[in-house]
Amino acid sequence: MSMALSPTQVTITTGPSVPPSSPGLRFHLNVSFVTSLDGLLTVSEMVLSIIVYALTVSSAVGIASLNLLMSLSFCYWLLCFFILLSESMLTKPVLPTTTFFLIFHSFGSVLYVFISIAHLAIFSSSAAMVGAVLVKAVYNADAVNAAGVKYKAMGLIAGAAHLFHTALIIKKMIS
Repeated sequence: MSMALSPTQVTITTGPSVPPSSPGLRFHLNVSFVTSLDGLLTVSEMVLSIIVYALTVSSAVGIASLNLLMSLSFCYWLLCFFILLSESMLTKPVLPTTTFFLIFHSFGSVLYVFISIAHLAIFSSSAAMVGAVLVKAVYNADAVNAAGVKYKAMGLIAGAAHLFHTALIIKKMIS
């Protein structure tokens, strides 16, 4: 049983070979949202939230209003980042015309303003520091009041930015 080998014809071509394009994941960065007014406001809100978070994370231990402000600012800068990321991947920005965007910024402004006012009410005078728990945690009420000004101010500024963005969204929806 011998097998005979038969000749096979081989064709050799020279030149560049271009593989067919694959229908895989394509990355496209659309900067039209980031450079628009909505995108710039979202970037500024994200930066303000990062600043508020950075200011509160170091001294929020034991102070409920600062813990709440820290949690809120962390959530809002993370959501603003996700909004920027998702809108930058789309060919045409869709989110600024939705009710979600309106509710997101409405709640952002209300929560930032109310939490900043709550922090202001708690630390507005030295008389508020008489409680046994706070006297042990805080030795100098004037130092806490001076340090608390930056948290209140940044929280109110972030709330104002969200409120301004809400007004622009409402104006777009009406017209």
